[in-house]
Amino acid sequence: MTRMIVSKHKVGKESPYDSILGNFRNDLNVLKELNNKLADSVENMRKESLRVVKEKVRSLDAEAQEELAEFVAGLKTPLPKNKKVVLEGKPAEIFWELTNEGFLVPNRFLMFIRDMGLVYLIAQYENFLRHTLEVTFSEKPEILSTCKKSVTFEQLMKFESLDSVKEEIIGKEASEVTNQDVEEINDYFQNKLNINISECDEWEKFKERFCRRNVLIHNSGMPNEHYRKKTGYTGKNERLTVNKEYLDESIVMFENMASKLARDLKRKFKTHSPHKQKSYVGSRKQRSKTPMPMSSET
Repeated sequence: MTRMIVSKHKVGKESPYDSILGNFRNDLNVLKELNNKLADSVENMRKESLRVVKEKVRSLDAEAQEELAEFVAGLKTPLPKNKKVVLEGKPAEIFWELTNEGFLVPNRFLMFIRDMGLVYLIAQYENFLRHTLEVTFSEKPEILSTCKKSVTFEQLMKFESLDSVKEEIIGKEASEVTNQDVEEINDYFQNKLNINISECDEWEKFKERFCRRNVLIHNSGMPNEHYRKKTGYTGKNERLTVNKEYLDESIVMFENMASKLARDLKRKFKTHSPHKQKSYVGSRKQRSKTPMPMSSET
Protein backbone atom coordinates (compact mmCIF):
# COMPACT_ATOMS: atom_id res chain seq x y z
CA MET A 1 0.00 0.00 0.00
CA THR A 2 1.34 3.42 -0.94
CA ARG A 3 0.34 6.72 0.65
CA MET A 4 1.35 9.99 -1.00
CA ILE A 5 0.97 13.64 -0.10
CA VAL A 6 1.58 15.90 -3.08
CA SER A 7 1.48 19.70 -3.07
CA LYS A 8 0.99 21.33 -6.46
CA HIS A 9 2.70 24.65 -7.03
CA LYS A 10 2.90 26.55 -10.29
CA VAL A 11 6.55 27.52 -10.32
CA GLY A 12 7.26 30.71 -12.20
CA LYS A 13 3.62 31.77 -12.54
CA GLU A 14 3.68 34.08 -9.54
CA SER A 15 5.74 37.24 -9.43
CA PRO A 16 8.01 37.62 -6.38
CA TYR A 17 6.15 40.89 -5.74
CA ASP A 18 2.99 38.82 -5.35
CA SER A 19 4.75 36.50 -2.91
CA ILE A 20 6.00 39.42 -0.80
CA LEU A 21 2.54 40.99 -0.83
CA GLY A 22 1.04 37.63 0.18
CA ASN A 23 3.36 37.41 3.20
CA PHE A 24 2.43 40.95 4.21
CA ARG A 25 -1.28 40.14 3.94
CA ASN A 26 -0.77 37.10 6.17
CA ASP A 27 0.68 39.40 8.83
CA LEU A 28 -2.28 41.76 8.41
CA ASN A 29 -4.74 38.89 8.88
CA VAL A 30 -3.15 38.07 12.23
CA LEU A 31 -3.39 41.72 13.26
CA LYS A 32 -7.03 41.96 12.13
CA GLU A 33 -7.92 38.90 14.19
CA LEU A 34 -6.14 40.28 17.24
CA ASN A 35 -7.88 43.64 16.96
CA ASN A 36 -11.31 42.06 16.53
CA LYS A 37 -11.02 39.61 19.42
CA LEU A 38 -9.04 41.81 21.77
CA ALA A 39 -12.00 43.71 23.20
CA ASP A 40 -13.81 40.46 24.08
CA SER A 41 -10.70 39.10 25.80
CA VAL A 42 -10.25 42.25 27.85
CA GLU A 43 -13.93 42.31 28.79
CA ASN A 44 -13.63 38.72 30.03
CA MET A 45 -10.60 39.77 32.05
CA ARG A 46 -12.57 42.65 33.56
CA LYS A 47 -15.57 40.45 34.41
CA GLU A 48 -13.37 37.88 36.13
CA SER A 49 -11.66 40.60 38.16
CA LEU A 50 -14.99 42.09 39.21
CA ARG A 51 -16.29 38.65 40.18
CA VAL A 52 -13.30 38.10 42.48
CA VAL A 53 -13.71 41.57 44.02
CA LYS A 54 -17.43 41.03 44.66
CA GLU A 55 -16.65 37.81 46.51
CA LYS A 56 -14.22 39.72 48.71
CA VAL A 57 -16.82 42.43 49.36
CA ARG A 58 -19.30 39.78 50.49
CA SER A 59 -16.69 38.45 52.91
CA LEU A 60 -16.60 41.81 54.74
CA ASP A 61 -18.76 42.41 57.76
CA ALA A 62 -21.83 44.65 57.44
CA GLU A 63 -20.11 47.74 58.80
CA ALA A 64 -17.16 47.47 56.39
CA GLN A 65 -19.51 46.87 53.45
CA GLU A 66 -21.48 49.98 54.31
CA GLU A 67 -18.28 52.01 54.67
CA LEU A 68 -17.08 50.88 51.24
CA ALA A 69 -20.47 51.54 49.61
CA GLU A 70 -20.58 55.07 51.04
CA PHE A 71 -17.06 55.79 49.82
CA VAL A 72 -17.85 54.61 46.26
CA ALA A 73 -21.12 56.57 46.20
CA GLY A 74 -19.31 59.66 47.41
CA LEU A 75 -16.99 59.57 44.40
CA LYS A 76 -19.89 60.65 42.20
CA THR A 77 -20.36 63.97 43.99
CA PRO A 78 -17.69 66.58 44.77
CA LEU A 79 -16.73 66.92 48.40
CA PRO A 80 -17.26 70.20 50.25
CA LYS A 81 -14.14 72.34 50.52
CA ASN A 82 -11.65 71.21 53.18
CA LYS A 83 -13.52 67.93 53.73
CA LYS A 84 -11.59 64.68 53.36
CA VAL A 85 -12.90 61.11 53.36
CA VAL A 86 -10.47 58.34 54.25
CA LEU A 87 -10.95 54.65 53.51
CA GLU A 88 -8.75 52.32 55.53
CA GLY A 89 -8.07 48.66 56.20
CA LYS A 90 -9.69 45.84 54.25
CA PRO A 91 -12.26 48.08 52.47
CA ALA A 92 -9.40 50.24 51.16
CA GLU A 93 -7.57 47.16 49.85
CA ILE A 94 -10.69 45.92 48.08
CA PHE A 95 -11.40 49.33 46.59
CA TRP A 96 -7.87 49.54 45.20
CA GLU A 97 -8.18 46.05 43.74
CA LEU A 98 -11.52 47.01 42.18
CA THR A 99 -9.99 50.10 40.59
CA ASN A 100 -6.77 48.47 39.49
CA GLU A 101 -7.81 44.97 38.40
CA GLY A 102 -11.32 45.87 37.26
CA PHE A 103 -10.54 49.01 35.28
CA LEU A 104 -6.96 50.29 35.13
CA VAL A 105 -5.22 47.06 34.13
CA PRO A 106 -7.74 45.99 31.43
CA ASN A 107 -7.82 49.48 29.93
CA ARG A 108 -4.04 49.75 29.99
CA PHE A 109 -3.73 46.28 28.47
CA LEU A 110 -6.12 47.25 25.66
CA MET A 111 -4.25 50.50 25.00
CA PHE A 112 -0.83 48.81 25.01
CA ILE A 113 -1.82 46.03 22.59
CA ARG A 114 -3.36 48.46 20.10
CA ASP A 115 -0.42 50.86 20.34
CA MET A 116 1.89 47.94 19.62
CA GLY A 117 -0.48 46.84 16.86
CA LEU A 118 0.22 50.09 15.01
CA VAL A 119 3.96 49.71 15.62
CA TYR A 120 3.84 46.13 14.29
CA LEU A 121 1.80 47.18 11.25
CA ILE A 122 4.35 49.80 10.22
CA ALA A 123 7.30 47.50 10.92
CA GLN A 124 5.81 44.83 8.64
CA TYR A 125 5.10 47.40 5.94
CA GLU A 126 8.72 48.56 6.08
CA ASN A 127 9.73 44.90 5.85
CA PHE A 128 7.49 44.61 2.77
CA LEU A 129 9.16 47.66 1.22
CA ARG A 130 12.65 46.31 1.88
CA HIS A 131 11.90 43.00 0.19
CA THR A 132 10.32 44.68 -2.85
CA LEU A 133 13.44 46.81 -3.24
CA GLU A 134 15.69 43.76 -2.95
CA VAL A 135 13.76 42.04 -5.75
CA THR A 136 13.86 45.18 -7.88
CA PHE A 137 17.60 45.70 -7.40
CA SER A 138 18.24 42.04 -8.20
CA GLU A 139 16.30 42.40 -11.44
CA LYS A 140 17.62 45.85 -12.34
CA PRO A 141 21.09 46.23 -10.79
CA GLU A 142 21.69 49.32 -12.91
CA ILE A 143 19.45 51.20 -10.49
CA LEU A 144 22.26 50.89 -7.95
CA SER A 145 24.79 52.61 -10.21
CA THR A 146 24.46 55.85 -8.24
CA CYS A 147 23.79 54.43 -4.77
CA LYS A 148 27.42 55.00 -3.63
CA LYS A 149 27.57 51.67 -1.78
CA SER A 150 30.95 49.97 -1.61
CA VAL A 151 32.85 47.25 0.21
CA THR A 152 36.43 47.31 1.39
CA PHE A 153 39.06 44.89 0.13
CA GLU A 154 39.03 43.17 3.51
CA GLN A 155 35.24 42.71 3.29
CA LEU A 156 35.55 41.56 -0.31
CA MET A 157 37.84 38.73 0.69
CA LYS A 158 35.13 37.31 2.96
CA PHE A 159 32.68 36.79 0.11
CA GLU A 160 32.57 33.52 -1.81
CA SER A 161 31.44 35.06 -5.11
CA LEU A 162 30.52 38.27 -6.88
CA ASP A 163 26.89 37.33 -6.40
CA SER A 164 27.47 37.48 -2.65
CA VAL A 165 28.96 40.97 -3.02
CA LYS A 166 25.98 42.05 -5.08
CA GLU A 167 23.59 40.67 -2.48
CA GLU A 168 25.40 42.54 0.31
CA ILE A 169 25.18 45.85 -1.55
CA ILE A 170 21.52 45.25 -2.39
CA GLY A 171 20.73 44.51 1.25
CA LYS A 172 22.52 47.63 2.47
CA GLU A 173 20.76 49.91 0.01
CA ALA A 174 17.31 48.43 0.68
CA SER A 175 17.76 48.71 4.45
CA GLU A 176 19.01 52.28 4.31
CA VAL A 177 16.09 53.37 2.14
CA THR A 178 13.41 51.81 4.33
CA ASN A 179 14.96 53.22 7.51
CA GLN A 180 14.21 56.73 6.28
CA ASP A 181 11.17 58.92 6.87
CA VAL A 182 8.17 57.85 4.78
CA GLU A 183 8.35 61.05 2.71
CA GLU A 184 12.02 60.37 1.96
CA ILE A 185 11.10 56.82 0.97
CA ASN A 186 8.52 58.23 -1.42
CA ASP A 187 11.15 60.59 -2.89
CA TYR A 188 13.47 57.63 -3.45
CA PHE A 189 10.81 55.63 -5.27
CA GLN A 190 10.03 58.64 -7.44
CA ASN A 191 13.63 59.47 -8.29
CA LYS A 192 14.99 55.94 -8.71
CA LEU A 193 11.98 53.92 -9.87
CA ASN A 194 9.67 56.60 -11.24
CA ILE A 195 6.87 55.37 -8.94
CA ASN A 196 4.89 57.81 -6.82
CA ILE A 197 3.71 56.12 -3.61
CA SER A 198 1.96 59.33 -2.51
CA GLU A 199 -0.32 59.27 -5.53
CA CYS A 200 -3.42 58.30 -3.56
CA ASP A 201 -6.25 59.97 -1.65
CA GLU A 202 -5.14 58.60 1.73
CA TRP A 203 -1.52 59.78 1.61
CA GLU A 204 -1.91 62.35 4.42
CA LYS A 205 -3.60 59.79 6.69
CA PHE A 206 -0.96 57.25 5.73
CA LYS A 207 1.87 59.61 6.74
CA GLU A 208 0.13 60.38 10.03
CA ARG A 209 0.38 56.71 11.04
CA PHE A 210 4.18 56.85 10.85
CA CYS A 211 4.25 60.09 12.87
CA ARG A 212 1.95 58.62 15.51
CA ARG A 213 4.09 55.49 15.69
CA ASN A 214 7.09 57.69 16.43
CA VAL A 215 5.46 59.63 19.29
CA LEU A 216 4.08 56.41 20.78
CA ILE A 217 7.59 54.95 20.93
CA HIS A 218 9.67 58.03 21.68
CA ASN A 219 7.34 60.49 23.44
CA SER A 220 4.89 58.35 25.47
CA GLY A 221 2.19 59.12 22.90
CA MET A 222 2.24 62.87 23.54
CA PRO A 223 2.08 65.03 20.38
CA ASN A 224 5.35 66.92 20.02
CA GLU A 225 6.29 69.80 17.73
CA HIS A 226 7.48 67.44 15.00
CA TYR A 227 4.16 65.58 15.02
CA ARG A 228 2.17 68.82 14.88
CA LYS A 229 4.29 70.18 12.03
CA LYS A 230 4.11 67.00 9.97
CA THR A 231 0.39 66.32 10.44
CA GLY A 232 -1.10 69.76 11.03
CA TYR A 233 -2.45 68.59 14.39
CA THR A 234 -3.81 71.49 16.49
CA GLY A 235 -5.46 69.52 19.30
CA LYS A 236 -4.74 69.56 23.01
CA ASN A 237 -1.55 68.24 24.51
CA GLU A 238 -3.18 64.93 25.37
CA ARG A 239 -1.95 61.41 24.75
CA LEU A 240 -2.66 60.13 21.24
CA THR A 241 -4.39 56.77 21.31
CA VAL A 242 -5.04 53.90 18.92
CA ASN A 243 -8.60 52.64 19.24
CA LYS A 244 -10.18 49.73 17.38
CA GLU A 245 -11.58 51.88 14.57
CA TYR A 246 -8.26 53.64 14.01
CA LEU A 247 -6.34 50.35 13.83
CA ASP A 248 -8.96 48.76 11.56
CA GLU A 249 -8.74 51.72 9.19
CA SER A 250 -4.94 51.60 9.30
CA ILE A 251 -4.83 47.90 8.38
CA VAL A 252 -7.07 48.43 5.34
CA MET A 253 -5.09 51.53 4.33
CA PHE A 254 -1.71 49.78 4.50
CA GLU A 255 -3.00 46.78 2.59
CA ASN A 256 -4.27 49.09 -0.17
CA MET A 257 -0.97 50.97 -0.29
CA ALA A 258 1.04 47.73 -0.45
CA SER A 259 -1.23 46.26 -3.15
CA LYS A 260 -0.90 49.36 -5.30
CA LEU A 261 2.88 49.43 -4.96
CA ALA A 262 3.23 45.71 -5.76
CA ARG A 263 1.00 46.20 -8.80
CA ASP A 264 3.02 49.21 -10.01
CA LEU A 265 6.34 47.41 -9.55
CA LYS A 266 5.10 44.29 -11.31
CA ARG A 267 3.84 46.31 -14.27
CA LYS A 268 7.04 48.30 -14.50
CA PHE A 269 9.57 45.50 -14.11
CA LYS A 270 7.52 42.43 -15.08
CA THR A 271 9.47 40.22 -12.68
CA HIS A 272 8.34 36.62 -13.03
CA SER A 273 11.34 34.50 -14.05
CA PRO A 274 11.66 31.42 -11.80
CA HIS A 275 15.45 31.52 -12.24
CA LYS A 276 15.75 35.10 -11.11
CA GLN A 277 13.32 34.54 -8.31
CA LYS A 278 15.36 31.58 -7.08
CA SER A 279 18.46 33.70 -6.46
CA TYR A 280 16.37 36.02 -4.33
CA VAL A 281 14.50 33.29 -2.47
CA GLY A 282 17.69 31.42 -1.73
CA SER A 283 19.10 34.36 0.21
CA ARG A 284 16.00 35.13 2.26
CA LYS A 285 14.75 32.65 4.86
CA GLN A 286 11.39 34.40 5.10
CA ARG A 287 10.38 33.13 1.64
CA SER A 288 8.26 30.00 1.47
CA LYS A 289 9.62 26.90 -0.25
CA THR A 290 7.67 24.59 -2.52
CA PRO A 291 6.77 21.49 -0.49
CA MET A 292 8.27 18.32 -1.93
CA PRO A 293 6.14 15.21 -2.61
CA MET A 294 6.18 12.78 0.31
CA SER A 295 5.52 9.06 0.11
CA SER A 296 5.59 6.07 2.42
CA GLU A 297 5.30 2.47 1.43
CA THR A 298 4.25 -0.43 3.57
